[in-house]
This record gives sequence, structure tokens and C-alpha cells, in this order.
Amino acid sequence: MLSALVKPIIRFLKLGPFRRLGGRMVHFAARLSESLGVIEDARAGLEKVNVIFECDQSNEPQAACGPKEGIISISPHNIRIYELFLREQLSRGTVFITSKDLYGGQPLDPDTRYVLLRHDIDYAPEKIHQFTKLEEAWNVRSDIHVIVDGSSYDLEPYVRLLISLKEKGFVIGLHTLAPLAGDFFAALRKETETFEGLFACPPDVFSVHGPPGPPQRPENWEDIRAHFLKKIAARLPSFGFKGSHNISGIERWIEDAGRGGEFSYLPESWLYPPFQAGKVLGVLTHPCHWTEWPIAWSVPPEMMTEHPVVDEFFRKARAWPGEDG
Repeated sequence: MLSALVKPIIRFLKLGPFRRLGGRMVHFAARLSESLGVIEDARAGLEKVNVIFECDQSNEPQAACGPKEGIISISPHNIRIYELFLREQLSRGTVFITSKDLYGGQPLDPDTRYVLLRHDIDYAPEKIHQFTKLEEAWNVRSDIHVIVDGSSYDLEPYVRLLISLKEKGFVIGLHTLAPLAGDFFAALRKETETFEGLFACPPDVFSVHGPPGPPQRPENWEDIRAHFLKKIAARLPSFGFKGSHNISGIERWIEDAGRGGEFSYLPESWLYPPFQAGKVLGVLTHPCHWTEWPIAWSVPPEMMTEHPVVDEFFRKARAWPGEDG
């Protein structure tokens, strides 16, 4: 905005009658315009940062805004935090339910606090055991939502584990990628068929997988998502679904919020979440962002080299006089 105001002045000073007189002023104005442009770029950058750290980035529209509350953990998160969360809520008389309970037709007790745990396996399906072993130890069950098209991971090696968890009372749901498909009805149908081929039963519930940042996430992603959910909501029975957390059942969400799957943080609401008796609080996690502590770091050989820009910077630095490397 400011630099745009300076540019007409530069053009005016370049006119014949003012060229000699205004030469230095043109130079000054040009430098001023450049500086203001940098300031504006910085301001725009800060606004983008504020969007990341102030606005709700959740896949769930009802999710609590995290960072404004204060951040208690940056990924990878200590799985011990999750266990203590379970223990704390159990000690307060909180009732943990799954989608089977939520969409089973039984009314909720207006005086009871309810929590539904959901794990979205965006990546790293091998990490789900960190959560389920704790939940089994505390006699709690959760929803586990999986991507089935093979784009993020190969699910087949984990099917037997997931079926055994289902037999113990866990709910296995579909984490759909269909909203971005040209024909999302056909895409969703194909996903449900793939799911049934893997687990010998159709999914009862689904949730929408939010794509990472650009270019995978379109600028109008929220509109695309809302349109998809509106169309599917009227056709849930035709797909065999009993419900979807994106459509109904959950009053509010807290989650290990993130940005494009690259990192995640835990807000203070993780420790003392906002409850409303007779309503269901959803707690959403992404297992790829959690680990056992202390962390035993393991770096694959292909990751032992630095980013090319950093590599080049180090190479130049080693050539400086007196630099040993």
C-alpha cells in the first residue's frame, strides 16, 4: 500500500522539466519505495505467521483454537502426556465412548462428561500401538481412522492388528480423500469397497482427511470440504455409514493441531479441556507426531546429508581462512 503511493511520485519526477532537479529525489524515492515494499512483505509474512499461530487450523470446524491458549508441547510429543490425560479424565468420572456408542441410538446422560478419542493415521501406521496399548491398560477404547488408497502408506501389513483391535472394541473408520476427486461419490464408493476388501466389513464411520499446504490444499478447500459433507450427509445410509464426526455427534474438538502435517503442537486445553455435561468432546491425535520418551533418535542414511542450500553453505564455510571444517 505505502510503496504504491510512492511510485506515482517517481514517475512525476522523471518528467522532462523535473529530470535534473529531481534526479536525487527520484533515487531517494525509489529507495524509499523498495524499503516500503520490504516492510510490506514482512508485514504480510507476519500476518501469515499469525494465521498459523492464532487461527484454528483444525480439520474439525469446532476445534478449540490452540496457540492462543499457550502451547505445552511441540512435536514429537511425549506419549506420557496422553496417558496422563486418560488417567486425569478417568479420575474425574469422564466416560470414554466410541462411534459405536455415539451413533448407536442410546441417549447421552445430561449430567455426564463424554470423550471420544480418535486417531487419524495420516502417516506411520506402526505408531498406533503407542496409543492402543495405553488405552487397553486403562480399559478405554478409541476410533482409528485409516487411509486406504495406498498413497500415504501400505495398510495391508497392519490389517491383522487393526482387526484384532476391532474385536476388542476399537472402531476402525475410513479417513477419506474423496472431497478433492472430480466425482467424489465414485471416489468415496471406491474407498468403501477397498475398506471392505481389507477388513471384510464396510466402514460404519468416516472422517475427512485435510490435505497439507499448497499445492495439495486448494485455497477454497473449506468450501470444497463443506460441499462434499453437505452432499454426503443426505446419502450416508446408501454408503453404509452410520455417521461421521465431520457431520454430527461431536460438540467440540481438541487436537494435536498442526500445519500441513509437518509439525504439531498441544494447546493448554489438552490438560484441562472445556467440557459441557451431556455433550461429547472429541480428542483427535495423529500418531505420527507422538513417540516414546526419552527419544532414541534414528536417522536413515539417506537423511544424513543436509539440505542442498545448507550443504553448499557449509562447503563455502570450510574454505574460509582458518576454518577447519
